[in-house]
Amino acid sequence: MAGFMKVRSQPEDIQREVVSKGFYFADDAVTGLRIEKLVQQQAPLTSANGLKFCHSNVVNHHVIRPYFMTFFDHFGLILYRSLGPLGADYCYKTSVARPNRDSIFVHLVGKGTRMVVWEGSHLHSLDYHKSDRNLWWVPSESLKEAGLNPVEVSFKQGGFIITDPRTCFSVKEGFTVTLGFGNPDVLAKWGRIELAATMEMHKIVGDMLSPRFEMNVRFVPPEYS
Repeated sequence: MAGFMKVRSQPEDIQREVVSKGFYFADDAVTGLRIEKLVQQQAPLTSANGLKFCHSNVVNHHVIRPYFMTFFDHFGLILYRSLGPLGADYCYKTSVARPNRDSIFVHLVGKGTRMVVWEGSHLHSLDYHKSDRNLWWVPSESLKEAGLNPVEVSFKQGGFIITDPRTCFSVKEGFTVTLGFGNPDVLAKWGRIELAATMEMHKIVGDMLSPRFEMNVRFVPPEYS
């Protein structure tokens, strides 16, 4: 599947897609431009500009935030990383225990990025292998034996994909900025993201907090961040 799908963006429609297919995607040229600017600035994701990017493109996003507020009672940031071409298929959580509604992942996609997502892979127990990428590697043979089909999505101007953490995916071309969010039980299990203990960083984090959203971070001396 090349190009973009025109999909509805009401929270219940997004949830229906994520539950049945394992993912929801949409084109978003603004996200593509902001990723391009972040790259030009050479700003680390855990820098002030990186956190502002997170705030604008997820925490305050006009589509993503309403969905999160429907999906979670209380939630927080558990992962913030970038991914380039992977060369294989991966997921963030196995389907062995089949938990649900405890976490969700968002891939913010840069211009010209091409990804493959395996529809329905979150509903199957597959052949999982730990990898050095802090991801679970799933051989393509396991996905095909389960009767699953890859869906290719191309983002000419940028966009985003919301996924169940068990959904298998691969970045074929370009890159993504990936953020993971979880409920309080998941937050307690994940390590805290380290940020420089500066007045600016404290203010940015404080501006992102709400009664239902927290930042799972730990402030450290700037020289150690």
